[in-house]
Amino acid sequence: MIQLKETITVSAPIEAAFDYAAEFANTQDWDPGVVRAKKTSSASAKVGTAFDLVTTFKGRESEMTYTITTLDKPHRLVLAGEGDILSAVDSLEFSETATGTEIRYTADLTFKGLAKIGTLFVRKDLDQLGRDAVNGLKTALDSKN
Repeated sequence: MIQLKETITVSAPIEAAFDYAAEFANTQDWDPGVVRAKKTSSASAKVGTAFDLVTTFKGRESEMTYTITTLDKPHRLVLAGEGDILSAVDSLEFSETATGTEIRYTADLTFKGLAKIGTLFVRKDLDQLGRDAVNGLKTALDSKN
């Protein structure tokens, strides 16, 4: 398993930051590793809400389904993702600050099958992808405020 951890501070208020992140289809707007994302239902985000994503890494696209497993508004959001070569658990924790919101992002990535072997060679690329994703989230949230 590989764990990625990043922390950002955004100018958006905690409720707005949480709501934006909980609509995980928004990842296509801020995560460079996501080509397309859509919610599989029209209901508002809640535990059990699923999102279909097409992700890209090193030029290879793959499909993943993410499901909200924890939604403790506006403090904690956890999604579990499943795909052909990867299982992921993304956790976002939100704390109110004097100027906005601090977001602590953790991604636990478990590669499947032969892809496990390759993780030794792409660790730096995965770390960069994680940094790029949270920086994209910061840019998106700061521009909305």
